Amino acid sequence: MRSMSNAPDTSYRHLAAAYAARQLAALPKHLRAVRNGSRGECVHQARVAGRRLRVAIRVFAPCFPAKPARRWRRQLRRLLRTLGEARDRDVQIAQLDDLLAATDDRRLRPGIERLGLRLRQQRDRRQDDLLAAVKRFERSGTMDQMRQSLADLGPARIRRGADVRSRTVFAEGSRQMLAALQTLLGYRDCLWNPRDVARHHAMRIAAKRLRYAMEAFAAAYPSGLKPQIDAARQLQTALGDLHDCDVWMEQLDTFIREEQEHTEEYFGHTRPFARLRPGLDHLVERQRRRRDELFAEAGRTWSRLGDQAVWEKLVQTLDRRLRQAEATEPTAERPDVPDAPPPQATDPRDDARAANKDSP
Repeated sequence: MRSMSNAPDTSYRHLAAAYAARQLAALPKHLRAVRNGSRGECVHQARVAGRRLRVAIRVFAPCFPAKPARRWRRQLRRLLRTLGEARDRDVQIAQLDDLLAATDDRRLRPGIERLGLRLRQQRDRRQDDLLAAVKRFERSGTMDQMRQSLADLGPARIRRGADVRSRTVFAEGSRQMLAALQTLLGYRDCLWNPRDVARHHAMRIAAKRLRYAMEAFAAAYPSGLKPQIDAARQLQTALGDLHDCDVWMEQLDTFIREEQEHTEEYFGHTRPFARLRPGLDHLVERQRRRRDELFAEAGRTWSRLGDQAVWEKLVQTLDRRLRQAEATEPTAERPDVPDAPPPQATDPRDDARAANKDSP
């Protein structure tokens, strides 16, 4: 969605070019590693680079041609979906391997090993899909088209002494960051309800979007918004761990049901499943306990950030920089950027007090 009726100014274009070029430069080497059969970390890094590149196209939409940009984002979305599925399986397999290495109880091993086997089978089946997705993306011409667009837009890095601060940058940055913060604050009450799984997940996405918006505009601010970016990362990690645990619990229920059905189909009864039951019950109970711990940790993280007035300081920083830019550019034509006032109804200080008071 384009928010400026006027063409972006030089500072805005250079900020967009430098941020997007950095993400674009990171993607090909990670995709080559994935295409060559590597798993694990390279899949994760390819996913991160692709996600940030897609964010750059959205955040700096006025700088890119509309129709190609929609096509680039669509191509990236397809790639990221396949990378995400592979990454999730890689993480789960690694977690089970760590658990097996730390398990001395022989009764637990058959169930854990069987689940690990099934996950590896799923991951192997998806490897061909992953390789096809990478090749399809590389052949789409998306990266070459973006390189040309970025070359026309500005330098690939912010040169020493270059100033990317302008009214346009601060106005658009404030609009996007405040909108993302408003969305995040709107989910805060879910941290008092351990059963509000869908909104826990939505809050994680909101924290991620706020973090990416701050990272995109960080170069324009003296502190690089580092305290606020670190805060969003902490919250995203806490909520991400909680979401991963929810996914695990759902998959465990599905696996137990399907494995029982497979056992009955093969043997005509479910008695052989009994040797798997101790390990699977252990995993279910372990995940339930872990979820309780992770939910409490997410609440503590939110309360701690409220105590530190992180979000209030972000609002103050954005407002101060925008006012300074307006004062130093009185004759510049102001871009058509809709106002996004600080979220007064959801003051972060009030959120912190409520969290401290109402947390179990």
